[in-house]
Amino acid sequence: MTDWIEKAMNRTWELSNDEIPINSNGEIIKIFSDNPKINELLKKIQTSKNHRETIEYCAMINVLDPDFIYAYYKKSLAYYELKEHDEAIRCCKTGLEKKDKRIDFEFGLAWYNKCLKKYEEAIDCCDRSLEIDPNRTRVLALKAGILANQEKYEEAIDCCDKALVIEPTTIILLKIKISILIIDNKYEQAIGCYDKALAIEPNDEELQRERQDVLEIISMKEKT
Repeated sequence: MTDWIEKAMNRTWELSNDEIPINSNGEIIKIFSDNPKINELLKKIQTSKNHRETIEYCAMINVLDPDFIYAYYKKSLAYYELKEHDEAIRCCKTGLEKKDKRIDFEFGLAWYNKCLKKYEEAIDCCDRSLEIDPNRTRVLALKAGILANQEKYEEAIDCCDKALVIEPTTIILLKIKISILIIDNKYEQAIGCYDKALAIEPNDEELQRERQDVLEIISMKEKT
C-alpha cells in the first residue's frame, strides 16, 4: 500500500510530460520554429529512442537558438531517463533563466530534487510553481508526496484536499490521499476515499482489494 504514493506520483509525472508540453491552462503548446534546421532536429527528437541522441539534438538546437526552451525541456527529460538528475536540474535552471512561463520548469526541478531526496529544495520549487498558478494539481500532488516522505502527513493531506477541490474526480489524487491516510493510520478516512474512488471507477480491482485489506485492519483493531 505504501508504494502507492510513489506509483501515483510517477503516473502524475508521466501524464504531465507528453511529447508536446501543456501550459498551466491545460492547452497544448505547439512547438515549431521559423528555422528549418531546428524543425528538422525537432523531427529527429520526436522519433529518437536514444536519450543520448536526444541530448545531442537539443544541444544543436540551442546552438542555433539559445532561447528555444523546448530543447531544454526535452533535454531535462532525457537526462532524467538516464538517471542523471543533476544534469536534468541544470537544464531546468537554464530554462528558467529564459523567463518563458509556457513550460513549468519549477515542476521539473521539484521532481528531480525529489529523486535526489533533496526534499526541502523540492518543496521550494513546488511553492514557486504554485505562486505562478495555485491550481496546478500535479504540483500539489507532487508536494503531497514529498511531504509524506518527510512524515508531514497533515500538510500532505491538505495538499491533496486542495487538489481534489480543483479536480474532485481524479483517481490519481484520491490514491495519493488514500496512501497518506493509511500511512498515518487514519483507516476510516481512507475507506471514505476508497468509496469516492470506486464511485468513479467501480471496476478498479486494485482499489477493491486495497479497500478490503483496510477493512480487515479496522476489524482487527476493533478486536484488540
